[in-house]
Amino acid sequence: MLVYAVGLGAVVLAHGDAFGTLADRVSAAGTDTGDLSAALERETVPVVYDATIGAMVSGPTPETTVLAGGALLGLGAVLLPTVVFLLVYLTRLSPGWKPTYLYPLVVLGPAAGLVAGAATAVPLAVELALFGLLPFGALLAMVLSAFVRPKLTALLVS
Repeated sequence: MLVYAVGLGAVVLAHGDAFGTLADRVSAAGTDTGDLSAALERETVPVVYDATIGAMVSGPTPETTVLAGGALLGLGAVLLPTVVFLLVYLTRLSPGWKPTYLYPLVVLGPAAGLVAGAATAVPLAVELALFGLLPFGALLAMVLSAFVRPKLTALLVS
């Protein structure tokens, strides 16, 4: 997760103005669904594939940040589901917590986002879900399920 997060952070930093403008638009939209939908228009925010792997492949000399971000994001997108699958598999072999195999499936989001970005123009809201919400949400749910839920269950039972 750290490799992926650093790669994603490098991509966001390389396009800081575009992501800053996006954050301002989303913040100004508030809870109004129509305004929020309009705020999530792509405008200057690049497709993640184009900003990372696409830039490395097609660009003659990509910037160091783009090169590092693209490499780490791509590596993280491959490693994340593999490591989470192994973690779930090995944890299920031991007594106690039995995590679901949905966790490795959910963290395939970044890999799916890169593949989709190479094939077609992906809506910004979908990219935000694939590259942000799914992997970080799965990590949070996994940690809560492993450490917080047993404590709450023990507290409620006693």
